[in-house]
Amino acid sequence: MSKINHLWFVSSLPAIWVPEKRRWVRLFARHMNIPFIDLDWYIEERFHKTVGELFIERGETGFRELERNMLHEVAEFENVVISTGGGAPCFYDNMDFMNRTGKDCFSGGASGCVVQALACG
Repeated sequence: MSKINHLWFVSSLPAIWVPEKRRWVRLFARHMNIPFIDLDWYIEERFHKTVGELFIERGETGFRELERNMLHEVAEFENVVISTGGGAPCFYDNMDFMNRTGKDCFSGGASGCVVQALACG
């Protein structure tokens, strides 16, 4: 019997307050009974620098390329909810990749997005 892989991407506008987004996405992941990964946190842990430091060091183009590579890396995980900021889906083929690879939820408000996703299962 093959295992079903649940891969969710939750993106929000940059103006959404990060702690609020993380709280709602964690709630959604807990409801789905699968792990939660915040892409920015994952990048910071891998490179031992903040997103701001990486952005300054590499410039926007360099950071967005790194972000794309890390997005593809975390998408290899099974059964996970991945939270991205509003910029991630806007660069390279990230939005198409997210739509092809898993279920994407993009909203002006993280809480509305997660509530909608919870209702849809």
